[in-house]
Amino acid sequence: MRRTLPAWVAAALAIGCMGTGCRGTSHPATAWTGTMEQRDGATWVTNPAEPLWPEDGSPRLEFELEQVFGVDEEPEEALLASIRDIAVDDAGRVYILDEGDNRLVAFAPSGEVLWSDGRPGEGPGEIEEPASLVWNGSNRVHLANQNGMQIDTWSTDGEYLDSVLLADVGVGRVSTLGFVPPGTAILLGFPRTQTQGHTLAADKDWALGKSFMLAAAKDVPQPAGASVGADSAIAGESIVFGNVFDHEFRTFHTDGRPDLVVARTGTDFIPAAIDLERGAVGSLGSVGAPARLADGSWLVHAHWPTNISDPILYLRRALAGERVRVERHHAIDLFDAEGRWLTGRTWDHPDRPPFGYLRSIGPDGKVYSFVADPFPQIRRYRLVVRPPG
Repeated sequence: MRRTLPAWVAAALAIGCMGTGCRGTSHPATAWTGTMEQRDGATWVTNPAEPLWPEDGSPRLEFELEQVFGVDEEPEEALLASIRDIAVDDAGRVYILDEGDNRLVAFAPSGEVLWSDGRPGEGPGEIEEPASLVWNGSNRVHLANQNGMQIDTWSTDGEYLDSVLLADVGVGRVSTLGFVPPGTAILLGFPRTQTQGHTLAADKDWALGKSFMLAAAKDVPQPAGASVGADSAIAGESIVFGNVFDHEFRTFHTDGRPDLVVARTGTDFIPAAIDLERGAVGSLGSVGAPARLADGSWLVHAHWPTNISDPILYLRRALAGERVRVERHHAIDLFDAEGRWLTGRTWDHPDRPPFGYLRSIGPDGKVYSFVADPFPQIRRYRLVVRPPG
């Protein structure tokens, strides 16, 4: 399941330091051996195989668990069936799109349920094939509903307000919804390997402002009727993408202009498998959409299999019904605002790292992750960064 991130308005940086001599996340004077070049209007950054901050025997990134949203038993309204997306407001309230039960659930920062609303269907306040959830920076949460062809609005107090058919404003199906101040909506959809983006005046008449195409990854031939797309989000005032073809992420301005392409080298990243002969695709490795910290730096979660050497062979075996257990390598990396790789954490796990899957950075500066096992939940962490010195 591809996942999207909600937009946020960065208000406070919750990055702490361990020990003395903290200098934040700006890179130290140590020589960086990567390259930067201007290409196609963007800065292309190629990082070396080693991070700018060398290891010294203890992790430079720590995730301190503060709160879990979702339970495994009682109360019933706090049980989550299948989490599709989340949004976090500036008060630390967490809104969860529970796709499995076709509902929205709002949690207080302390983990108690504030309200729950929604039911299966296509009528007012009903949810079917939801795609994305976002907080608008004020007192509304918006849901890309009905297979991404409708935007529904709830108040942050849990009252369903209205719906807008995207076809009525000249927009097709979307998969990612976000907001940038002072109230402009960004909608993204995926026609094959290119990404269609739209800006709309939201909370008024949802009038279409601008449409544009984004090159979210390199152009790779894909079979008709099948495609694989990158993980996307609206992060602050940037449109951001992960990647399934390379160990890289990309950012764009909200008018569609390219900004950054940031790549890591020296990894054994396994890309998506594309079998044109059989008309099939399969995603193996994946770089998630980067989450932006309040100081402009980037936190990125990537994973890829460690026990598959031939992606096409694996895909064909899967198509034939053969189950192959996949062992995965996970990396959570910190890049500075310019795209230099500072440091990271790694885990080998078949499904997920102990931290979970990175979901977003909230306006409170905290890190939110998704965990499916032993029960669906969202976790809130305090990120601690320990630079050299």
